Amino acid sequence: EVNITSAKTVVHGKIPYVPMPAPFPVDEPDACKGQGLDCPLLAGKTYTFKTHLPIKSMYPAIQVVVKWELHDQDDKVVYCWQIPARIVN
Repeated sequence: EVNITSAKTVVHGKIPYVPMPAPFPVDEPDACKGQGLDCPLLAGKTYTFKTHLPIKSMYPAIQVVVKWELHDQDDKVVYCWQIPARIVN
């Protein structure tokens, strides 16, 4: 319904028994750079978002639910998805 002039990627890990989600830093938070999106994003048009999440060696071996969000210029969530994951050594 509304054009998106800028977008950022926000990623959190929901860890069992931890009340607050843990932020995962992403290499490029600007979703309009190198992730298949070319801003502005026009309302009603279909886009393909391509990205990756580097797993750093300092991350503990743990099960986590990764929540990936795309925020617009007003910091509103445009879309989100969650996926269960397991970090292993």
